[in-house]
Amino acid sequence: PQREHGRDRSGCPLSSRQVPFSLLHQYSLPWFINLFISAIDNSEPNDDIKKRLVILTDYFTELLYRNICRSLFEKDKLLFSLLMCCNIMKNQGNMNEEEWRFLLTGGVGLDNPHKNPYTWMPIKSWDEITRLTDLPAYSGLRQHVLIMRKDGRRYTIVQIPWRSHYRENGRTSYLSSRR
Repeated sequence: PQREHGRDRSGCPLSSRQVPFSLLHQYSLPWFINLFISAIDNSEPNDDIKKRLVILTDYFTELLYRNICRSLFEKDKLLFSLLMCCNIMKNQGNMNEEEWRFLLTGGVGLDNPHKNPYTWMPIKSWDEITRLTDLPAYSGLRQHVLIMRKDGRRYTIVQIPWRSHYRENGRTSYLSSRR
């Protein structure tokens, strides 16, 4: 499992599914192995093997992230973070290929049969919400956005919308369940 973990975390040539940012950002297998050995040596020990693997995985992920980010240009760090996060989510089964493609492209659609009901929301955003609703994990999103008509604008003007707590019928809203 740790081999898969490293491959999916790196976002660099160790994963043949991705293209490295540039030739400057390629890492050798000995470097990667030394980093992993360092994680084994320096992470918190634990006699319970399951807890130890969780500790090792978390420690190695952070160590890998910090070491790779040290050699990236500032403009590439956010992209690397996104790739690493998405690979972690995909590896854990929290993001499928369809969701990944939507994230990259915004979905593909020529016309939207659902008219944008809001004057404050750009048509492009409404079209993307409608296309996102086609994905199984987001199947009720468009209807949810319509239901919260008067509260919806609140999410477009707050500084940190994912930390906003919108509650509906005593439960956390759909928007906060799939950040």
